[in-house]
Amino acid sequence: MAHEKVGKQATLYLHKPNTEYECRDCAMFIARSKRCSIHGPNDVIMPYGSCGLFVKGKPMPGMKPMSEVTKEESGYIDSIGKKGYSCKRCVYFDADNLNCAIVDRFSAGPDYGFIDPDGCCNAWEELEVEYE
Repeated sequence: MAHEKVGKQATLYLHKPNTEYECRDCAMFIARSKRCSIHGPNDVIMPYGSCGLFVKGKPMPGMKPMSEVTKEESGYIDSIGKKGYSCKRCVYFDADNLNCAIVDRFSAGPDYGFIDPDGCCNAWEELEVEYE
């Protein structure tokens, strides 16, 4: 039995140009201390990590960790050696059909009718292949 797909908005699907969805590109990343404004002060956040609360942008000066969510709650992961987190690097992405096994490509949100290889969402799971 096939499961019903989830809407883009429910998985926080986004597609912003010129990013591979890494913490270093997020408005909440505090680079000098490897921290994040939404995580706790003891949570080390690597520049090549990512989480489901990614917001593309430059951090504002003076930000501090707020301890609002744990790494587990945000879905934080880091994967050394990969180049960012995007649909093209996700186990659920069907590159031939620009489709996803989880996300409804016809739901409201960016890229109506397809899933872009450079998009990303909270359903992301690492595709086990080597990248150059």
